[in-house]
Amino acid sequence: MTSRALLACASIAVVLYAASCGLDAVGTGPAGDIAGQGGGDASGFLPDGAPIVPGGDASGGSDAMPGVDGGGNGDASDGGSGDAGGPCANAAIGTRVCVTATASGTCGTDGGLVDRTCPPGVPCIGAHCTPPADAGSCSDQGDCSGGTFCDFFVVDGGVVTRCVAPMPGATGGLRAICTASSQCKSGFCSVDGEDGSHVQCLSPCGSCGGDCHPIGTPTTIEGAALTGFNGCYN
Repeated sequence: MTSRALLACASIAVVLYAASCGLDAVGTGPAGDIAGQGGGDASGFLPDGAPIVPGGDASGGSDAMPGVDGGGNGDASDGGSGDAGGPCANAAIGTRVCVTATASGTCGTDGGLVDRTCPPGVPCIGAHCTPPADAGSCSDQGDCSGGTFCDFFVVDGGVVTRCVAPMPGATGGLRAICTASSQCKSGFCSVDGEDGSHVQCLSPCGSCGGDCHPIGTPTTIEGAALTGFNGCYN
């Protein structure tokens, strides 16, 4: 038998085998989608109606293990944080991080979750909004001048108060009534720990001219307890 005849016979055999196995001999079966669902692939190498592989990605891979992508870009469903190249890469849920250069937060299932935007001129360093070294220390608003506001920060694991620029767009200063933190120069709308009817912008109490009461909320600042601090309420 000639070579051309052998080649023709081989081609016929391939077509017959493909038909008997449910393969798309011309390679036009629908490609698997992002969830790993679909029939034969475009090359004709996968059978139409192949079993679904949960977690398969767009490249046709599958996730054999949580957090391990089958060949494409990982997302939150892969078991990681979903922030493959960000601050939460390989970090456990709840880990405190600098979500951006000017915001701190914690890692969630979909990446970093901001819980504090830093005041102007205050960068996020080491997972906390960190006031500059020349920011003045304060015990209440009376210690700050030049339009700055006495605010709370976490430094070396403990809570401190420093004079910094107020939050942009906020008009609520000392003892201002508030319904949202965005209204407050400190960035925190607070509830009086002794009288829940007092809901005012948070400011530390030294000799603030109001009533110095324990802080009801927030109970923490960037994950650090406000133990020992009072706020100004009236």
